[in-house]
Amino acid sequence: MTKTTKFKKKYLKPFFDVEKLLGVCTPMSGLLFLIGFAWTFTPDMEKWSLFFYLLSLSVGLVFVVCSEWTNLAQKNFFNVSMIILAVALWIIYIGEYRLAAGFLLSFSLAKLFWSRKKLNSRNMK
Repeated sequence: MTKTTKFKKKYLKPFFDVEKLLGVCTPMSGLLFLIGFAWTFTPDMEKWSLFFYLLSLSVGLVFVVCSEWTNLAQKNFFNVSMIILAVALWIIYIGEYRLAAGFLLSFSLAKLFWSRKKLNSRNMK
């Protein structure tokens, strides 16, 4: 066994199930996003609204980063998760946390619906 394969087995092996993480992170991120959105319209609650947007953003980033880690372990370097991660980090860099939270939530929802459709099509066969 070469040094490279030992490194790959030890550090690049995913230690989580991306599908289960998707099922947990997406509803939680959506709930936090909706709370932040609702508190945007209440007077003197802008800081709490931003806090919930940042929580939604952090939960959404957990899924995207874990998904990208899994893709890197499979030697799939340029994929949708990498693009989503780069765009989300750029949006965070320019300071639009609400937009970044909504962006990650929409990606997670699309990925969740796609995985459910894929699961249902496997069960039909």
